[in-house]
Amino acid sequence: EMGDTGPCGPCTEIHIDLRPEADRKKTDGKVLVNTGHPQVIEVWNNVFMEFNRKADASLEPLPARHVDTGMGFERLVRVLQGKQSNYDTDVFSGTIQTVEKITGKKYQAKDDKESVAFRVLADHIRAISFTIADGQLPSNTGAGYVIRRILRRAVRYAFSTLQLREPFLFKLVPLLAGQFLRHMHRDVDIHVATAAGVELRHAQVL
Repeated sequence: EMGDTGPCGPCTEIHIDLRPEADRKKTDGKVLVNTGHPQVIEVWNNVFMEFNRKADASLEPLPARHVDTGMGFERLVRVLQGKQSNYDTDVFSGTIQTVEKITGKKYQAKDDKESVAFRVLADHIRAISFTIADGQLPSNTGAGYVIRRILRRAVRYAFSTLQLREPFLFKLVPLLAGQFLRHMHRDVDIHVATAAGVELRHAQVL
Protein backbone atom coordinates (compact mmCIF):
# COMPACT_ATOMS: atom_id res chain seq x y z
CA GLU A 1 0.00 0.00 0.00
CA MET A 2 1.08 3.58 -0.65
CA GLY A 3 -1.32 5.08 1.88
CA ASP A 4 -4.62 4.62 3.67
CA THR A 5 -6.44 4.74 0.34
CA GLY A 6 -5.55 4.11 -3.28
CA PRO A 7 -3.98 1.33 -5.37
CA CYS A 8 -2.69 -1.65 -3.41
CA GLY A 9 -2.13 -5.38 -3.57
CA PRO A 10 0.00 -8.27 -2.33
CA CYS A 11 3.76 -7.89 -2.48
CA THR A 12 6.89 -9.95 -2.45
CA GLU A 13 10.29 -8.85 -1.22
CA ILE A 14 13.75 -10.19 -2.01
CA HIS A 15 16.23 -9.95 0.84
CA ILE A 16 19.85 -11.00 1.07
CA ASP A 17 21.90 -12.00 4.11
CA LEU A 18 25.38 -10.46 3.90
CA ARG A 19 26.60 -11.61 7.32
CA PRO A 20 29.69 -13.80 7.74
CA GLU A 21 29.06 -17.53 7.43
CA ALA A 22 29.57 -18.08 11.17
CA ASP A 23 26.82 -15.59 11.98
CA ARG A 24 24.50 -17.15 9.42
CA LYS A 25 24.96 -20.56 11.01
CA LYS A 26 24.30 -19.14 14.46
CA THR A 27 21.12 -17.23 13.57
CA ASP A 28 18.79 -17.97 10.68
CA GLY A 29 18.61 -14.93 8.42
CA LYS A 30 14.84 -15.17 8.03
CA VAL A 31 14.30 -14.06 11.62
CA LEU A 32 16.24 -10.88 10.86
CA VAL A 33 14.23 -9.86 7.80
CA ASN A 34 12.72 -6.36 8.20
CA THR A 35 14.23 -5.96 11.67
CA GLY A 36 16.67 -3.23 10.66
CA HIS A 37 19.74 -5.47 10.70
CA PRO A 38 22.39 -3.64 8.59
CA GLN A 39 23.60 -6.84 6.90
CA VAL A 40 20.21 -8.44 6.17
CA ILE A 41 18.75 -6.10 3.60
CA GLU A 42 15.97 -5.87 1.05
CA VAL A 43 17.19 -5.47 -2.53
CA TRP A 44 13.99 -5.83 -4.50
CA ASN A 45 10.26 -5.32 -3.95
CA ASN A 46 7.32 -6.19 -6.20
CA VAL A 47 3.79 -4.99 -5.47
CA PHE A 48 1.02 -6.60 -7.53
CA MET A 49 -1.43 -3.74 -7.91
CA GLU A 50 -4.85 -5.38 -8.04
CA PHE A 51 -7.17 -3.30 -5.88
CA ASN A 52 -8.19 0.21 -4.96
CA ARG A 53 -8.63 0.67 -1.21
CA LYS A 54 -11.50 3.05 -0.48
CA ALA A 55 -11.96 5.34 2.51
CA ASP A 56 -14.12 2.72 4.25
CA ALA A 57 -11.23 0.21 3.88
CA SER A 58 -13.12 -1.87 1.32
CA LEU A 59 -11.33 -3.11 -1.77
CA GLU A 60 -12.49 -2.82 -5.35
CA PRO A 61 -10.69 -4.44 -8.30
CA LEU A 62 -8.66 -2.11 -10.46
CA PRO A 63 -9.71 -1.91 -14.13
CA ALA A 64 -6.07 -2.37 -15.12
CA ARG A 65 -3.61 -4.36 -13.05
CA HIS A 66 0.15 -4.09 -13.07
CA VAL A 67 3.31 -4.78 -11.10
CA ASP A 68 5.01 -1.92 -9.26
CA THR A 69 8.62 -3.01 -8.97
CA GLY A 70 11.63 -1.34 -7.44
CA MET A 71 15.23 -2.37 -6.88
CA GLY A 72 17.78 -0.48 -4.81
CA PHE A 73 20.66 0.34 -7.17
CA GLU A 74 23.14 1.15 -4.42
CA ARG A 75 22.24 -1.99 -2.48
CA LEU A 76 22.56 -4.17 -5.58
CA VAL A 77 26.04 -2.75 -6.26
CA ARG A 78 26.95 -3.42 -2.63
CA VAL A 79 25.91 -7.06 -3.00
CA LEU A 80 27.78 -7.52 -6.29
CA GLN A 81 30.95 -5.92 -4.92
CA GLY A 82 30.77 -7.74 -1.59
CA LYS A 83 30.86 -4.60 0.55
CA GLN A 84 29.59 -3.99 4.06
CA SER A 85 28.07 -0.61 3.25
CA ASN A 86 26.70 1.23 0.22
CA TYR A 87 29.35 3.88 0.83
CA ASP A 88 32.15 1.32 0.46
CA THR A 89 31.17 0.71 -3.18
CA ASP A 90 32.58 2.55 -6.17
CA VAL A 91 29.29 4.43 -6.43
CA PHE A 92 30.48 6.64 -3.56
CA SER A 93 34.14 5.81 -2.93
CA GLY A 94 35.52 8.14 -5.61
CA THR A 95 33.59 11.08 -4.18
CA ILE A 96 34.65 10.24 -0.63
CA GLN A 97 38.29 10.01 -1.68
CA THR A 98 38.06 13.41 -3.36
CA VAL A 99 36.53 14.92 -0.22
CA GLU A 100 39.45 13.44 1.73
CA LYS A 101 41.90 15.27 -0.52
CA ILE A 102 40.02 18.55 -0.26
CA THR A 103 39.59 18.44 3.51
CA GLY A 104 42.85 16.73 4.47
CA LYS A 105 40.81 14.40 6.66
CA LYS A 106 40.56 10.62 6.52
CA TYR A 107 37.22 8.85 6.17
CA GLN A 108 36.98 6.29 8.98
CA ALA A 109 33.77 4.53 7.84
CA LYS A 110 32.38 4.65 11.36
CA ASP A 111 29.46 6.39 13.09
CA ASP A 112 31.46 9.39 14.31
CA LYS A 113 30.41 12.89 13.20
CA GLU A 114 33.12 13.25 10.57
CA SER A 115 32.33 9.91 8.95
CA VAL A 116 28.65 10.83 8.84
CA ALA A 117 29.58 14.16 7.22
CA PHE A 118 31.59 12.37 4.50
CA ARG A 119 28.59 10.18 3.71
CA VAL A 120 26.18 13.10 3.69
CA LEU A 121 28.38 15.02 1.23
CA ALA A 122 28.84 12.00 -1.07
CA ASP A 123 25.11 11.29 -1.09
CA HIS A 124 23.88 14.87 -1.38
CA ILE A 125 26.18 16.07 -4.16
CA ARG A 126 25.13 13.04 -6.18
CA ALA A 127 21.44 13.85 -5.72
CA ILE A 128 22.05 17.52 -6.52
CA SER A 129 24.11 16.81 -9.64
CA PHE A 130 21.68 14.26 -11.04
CA THR A 131 18.74 16.58 -10.54
CA ILE A 132 20.42 19.63 -12.06
CA ALA A 133 21.52 17.48 -15.01
CA ASP A 134 17.87 16.55 -15.53
CA GLY A 135 16.94 20.21 -15.75
CA GLN A 136 15.75 21.00 -12.22
CA LEU A 137 17.61 24.00 -10.84
CA PRO A 138 17.63 25.05 -7.18
CA SER A 139 14.88 27.57 -6.45
CA ASN A 140 12.54 28.84 -3.75
CA THR A 141 9.53 26.73 -4.70
CA GLY A 142 8.52 23.16 -5.49
CA ALA A 143 11.12 20.59 -6.46
CA GLY A 144 13.74 23.30 -6.82
CA TYR A 145 13.35 24.16 -3.17
CA VAL A 146 13.99 20.53 -2.21
CA ILE A 147 17.27 20.61 -4.14
CA ARG A 148 18.20 23.89 -2.53
CA ARG A 149 17.60 22.44 0.95
CA ILE A 150 19.68 19.35 0.15
CA LEU A 151 22.54 21.55 -1.02
CA ARG A 152 22.25 23.73 2.07
CA ARG A 153 22.35 20.69 4.34
CA ALA A 154 25.53 19.50 2.63
CA VAL A 155 27.09 22.93 3.12
CA ARG A 156 26.19 22.91 6.82
CA TYR A 157 27.90 19.55 7.32
CA ALA A 158 30.99 20.74 5.45
CA PHE A 159 31.08 23.98 7.42
CA SER A 160 30.31 22.72 10.92
CA THR A 161 31.82 19.22 10.92
CA LEU A 162 34.64 19.27 8.38
CA GLN A 163 35.61 22.91 9.06
CA LEU A 164 35.51 23.93 5.42
CA ARG A 165 35.14 27.68 4.99
CA GLU A 166 35.06 27.98 1.22
CA PRO A 167 32.68 26.50 -1.36
CA PHE A 168 33.91 23.14 -2.59
CA LEU A 169 30.92 20.95 -3.47
CA PHE A 170 30.98 22.29 -7.03
CA LYS A 171 34.42 20.71 -7.43
CA LEU A 172 32.80 17.28 -7.14
CA VAL A 173 30.43 17.81 -10.07
CA PRO A 174 32.96 17.01 -12.85
CA LEU A 175 33.88 13.79 -11.01
CA LEU A 176 30.25 12.65 -11.01
CA ALA A 177 29.81 13.75 -14.62
CA GLY A 178 32.68 11.52 -15.64
CA GLN A 179 31.50 8.60 -13.55
CA PHE A 180 27.75 8.59 -14.21
CA LEU A 181 26.37 11.31 -16.42
CA ARG A 182 27.69 11.32 -19.95
CA HIS A 183 25.01 13.76 -21.08
CA MET A 184 26.09 16.08 -18.29
CA HIS A 185 29.44 16.75 -19.97
CA ARG A 186 27.76 19.11 -22.45
CA ASP A 187 26.80 21.60 -19.76
CA VAL A 188 29.16 20.65 -16.94
CA ASP A 189 30.33 24.26 -16.55
CA ILE A 190 26.72 25.40 -16.09
CA HIS A 191 26.08 22.68 -13.49
CA VAL A 192 29.27 23.61 -11.64
CA ALA A 193 28.34 27.30 -11.65
CA THR A 194 24.82 26.56 -10.44
CA ALA A 195 26.01 24.47 -7.51
CA ALA A 196 28.77 26.94 -6.68
CA GLY A 197 26.39 29.89 -6.65
CA VAL A 198 23.95 28.37 -4.18
CA GLU A 199 26.80 26.98 -2.09
CA LEU A 200 28.53 30.34 -1.87
CA ARG A 201 25.39 32.20 -0.84
CA HIS A 202 24.59 29.72 1.91
CA ALA A 203 28.21 29.63 3.15
CA GLN A 204 28.10 33.40 3.49
CA VAL A 205 24.98 33.09 5.64
CA LEU A 206 26.69 30.53 7.87
